[in-house]
Amino acid sequence: MEIKLGQTTSVWDDLPAIQAPPITDIARLHGIRPADNEVVVMVRQEALLQIDEHGRSDTAVELGGLLLGNVYQNDNRLFVDVSAAIVARSDKNGPVHFTFTADAWAACHEEREAVYPELKIVGWYHTHPDLGVFYSGDDVVVHTTAFSLPWHVGLVLDPVRNTVALFGWEQDEISGDQAIEPLQGWFEMASSQDGSIIPWQYRQANGLRGMWRDAAGTRGSRYDGVNAVHAEPEELLTAGDVTFLVMSALLAGILLWTLWIVPNQQRDAQIGAVTAQSTQLQVNEWHAAGAFSCPAEGMYIIDPQPGQFIEKGTVVAVAGRADMQGLDRYVLEYEDKVDGWTTIRSLSGEPGVEPLANWVTSGLNTGLYSLRLSALDVFGNPIENSACVSSVWIIDSSTN
Repeated sequence: MEIKLGQTTSVWDDLPAIQAPPITDIARLHGIRPADNEVVVMVRQEALLQIDEHGRSDTAVELGGLLLGNVYQNDNRLFVDVSAAIVARSDKNGPVHFTFTADAWAACHEEREAVYPELKIVGWYHTHPDLGVFYSGDDVVVHTTAFSLPWHVGLVLDPVRNTVALFGWEQDEISGDQAIEPLQGWFEMASSQDGSIIPWQYRQANGLRGMWRDAAGTRGSRYDGVNAVHAEPEELLTAGDVTFLVMSALLAGILLWTLWIVPNQQRDAQIGAVTAQSTQLQVNEWHAAGAFSCPAEGMYIIDPQPGQFIEKGTVVAVAGRADMQGLDRYVLEYEDKVDGWTTIRSLSGEPGVEPLANWVTSGLNTGLYSLRLSALDVFGNPIENSACVSSVWIIDSSTN
């Protein structure tokens, strides 16, 4: 297969192959056919009913959960088969936000292992009751931190306007960079009945900003419990809306000082807890698969990923975590066949999942390099079994 920058053999090459789904009675296309750089999403009707039922169970707050299924590849394309959904039961939901708490995240993983052990997490879903379907800033943070694999997708359902959108990772064909974008279309797999089983309208627009404008500019269609009732687009702002917004702004100015700091700190803490848990799960999977060696929890390198191809001359922000009992300093090093181990950075403290150091690769030869993150005690001695070792490739695409 074609090797792409930023893509690891451990998360791509081992995927089983699948035939591309046909547009027939068993595979109904919503939207338009996915672009070449988009993941192809196939959702079984059982999963759609689970999401639809959960989303309509309470339209006063946002609800959400995990998408489960399997991942395949065909001709350098990723195919995601969504087979089931798991409800995330959280007490931190509100009318305009949904949060995976640490407890909800752990409970979802326990349910998956007990009920769907043969399925893997392929993404997440949440609702925007009467808000339209788009990704907010918080949604982007959750997707980026907890659903970072190339096949992870996100589904947003507005159970009041009866609209839906899917989001996934897209890779730029020139730079190789990945970004979250709305998908042009997806396939509903007729596993229960012929024809569509849900009354949703699929929305797609040009990028995340386009999705936001699309959500703000129309009421879409509403659901009366039996049928989808279509409505004409409404004016974005009426005179009454302007008066209401001015009064709301005055009130918001008064409440801002007392209501802003604490809720955001709580939200950041919750997102941080979910990030740490999801990242450790990914690290454990890599370790179990032999992709790298990180025997101690709390000591790992998450980016670059094991086996990743790095363009020669770039500055790589090495991200990870150095947090274990007795740690006074951490040391990040790289090794080549000629010079042995070379220190990139040695620093006091216990960083979270953030850049540990900037690794300048200019002047290095192409080939396989090892990265090692070690914990040192107050005397400068390595702590036993603390070293995390990963390997990456430095390549020069200009010579290919």
